[in-house]
Amino acid sequence: MAEGDLTADYAVIGVGSIAEAIVTGLCEAPAPPSVVLSPRSRKRTARLAARYPTIRVAADNQAAASAAGTVLLCLRPQDAGDTLSSLRLTSEQRVISVMASVSAAEVAELVGPVAEISRAIPGIAVATRRGFTPVFPPASAAQRLFDDLGGSMVLESERLLDAVSVASATVAAHLAYLQTVSSWLAGQGVELPDAQRLIASVFAGATAEFATNSDFAALVRHHATPGGLNEHFERALREAGVPHTVDRALEALLDTIPPS
Repeated sequence: MAEGDLTADYAVIGVGSIAEAIVTGLCEAPAPPSVVLSPRSRKRTARLAARYPTIRVAADNQAAASAAGTVLLCLRPQDAGDTLSSLRLTSEQRVISVMASVSAAEVAELVGPVAEISRAIPGIAVATRRGFTPVFPPASAAQRLFDDLGGSMVLESERLLDAVSVASATVAAHLAYLQTVSSWLAGQGVELPDAQRLIASVFAGATAEFATNSDFAALVRHHATPGGLNEHFERALREAGVPHTVDRALEALLDTIPPS
């Protein structure tokens, strides 16, 4: 594969955990595409290249970007300016950005004229080709890619994508909630590792239901047996204003992303 020729299907700039999930999902396809990785995160790129024969690691970011018709930008937002301003892309290439809070207009300003810029917010589930990925705009390279990795949630505006990005940024808060519950149980005398394992088991069972039912209001009713402990605890949090606090925090986070 000669450097500078568009002989690869995808180039990936920035190989963190999300990039690894995308590449893994692509390469687990019956007919996997060819993928060129930027050399960042050398242990991760070496592991992927050793596992999948359709992957190679480029010498640098430019060599990776110059090799593929579609370039995936999987950088941290704070690294976008320095990394992308030095890349040279062509008007024939398509760009898919999975960088949260970086608008398509900002990407365009950094990479210059290209055939198309689209955005997506993938989750780790794309590694098993079971993702449900928000993408913008419709009928874009992002939609075609993530349709093959489980399915796309096609959004009609970039502001909706920003809102989805904010809603998706709640995982750490959920885990902190579980840690609070586990720590409370440990305070009652249960060994902390046992408390954490128990709470993890309880919620693993609850989240398994999402495979067939994502109506959260219905699931609340199902688990909140009238007069039971679940109902009492859910009501206590609601009356303490926890849902309102979550709503305000989400609105405040969205306000930090300038409208496109």
